[in-house]
Amino acid sequence: MPLVRYDSAERDRATAVEALTARVAGERIALRPRVDPLPDATYGRRVRGSDGRTWLQYWFLYATNTQDRGIVRTGRHEGDWEMVQVALGADGRPGDATFAQHSWAEACPWRGVVHVAHGSHASFPTAGEHGRPWPDPDDFADGRGRAVRPRVEPFGAWARWPGRWGRAEASWIPGEQPSPRGPAFQNEGAWRDPAAFHARARACASGAPPHPVGLRIAGWAAVIGIAVAALSLVRTRVRRAA
Repeated sequence: MPLVRYDSAERDRATAVEALTARVAGERIALRPRVDPLPDATYGRRVRGSDGRTWLQYWFLYATNTQDRGIVRTGRHEGDWEMVQVALGADGRPGDATFAQHSWAEACPWRGVVHVAHGSHASFPTAGEHGRPWPDPDDFADGRGRAVRPRVEPFGAWARWPGRWGRAEASWIPGEQPSPRGPAFQNEGAWRDPAAFHARARACASGAPPHPVGLRIAGWAAVIGIAVAALSLVRTRVRRAA
């Protein structure tokens, strides 16, 4: 189990599913922290990858993602699943590791430490500020907050539930995200084939990928739309005052 180091500003912690009141409503689970939270837990699994190696995966559940994205102030959502994984060599020692970060991942040698970013809970192999393209905010993972080696719990029957962990719904505004699905149903494919997930990861210390052109255009359109709406509101108020 890796040592988890939180950012000094982080107040949320990876927790056990039992620490959240799960109320199923259609395809949603409503998350409400209990009075007696059960933090400092991770869910572990051992799986054979398509490369023939054994991979150890550690999945972290957070009640919320509080990181906003850029000036349009989107990105917060209820429920947050994050993950790191490590491959074992023929001698049983850990070697390659994959750190999940938003919609991509970073492949680095395993150092036994995971630095958790404030708000987004993205996982990094090193402490510091990790840049992202505009309009996304940078990730801050200074490692000067709580340091803990969480207990490893097995996955339960809840892992087969295909719905979303939370009530957040994404609208048309770029950057908004709904509550995530559980580990077995995420599109990145780490659950099904950890080796393929690692192969698609970015090289260690290469930084975040650039935004797709479509997302940039949509982001600018959202900014312009908000500016036009604000200007219209100001004009309306001026006319009423006159």
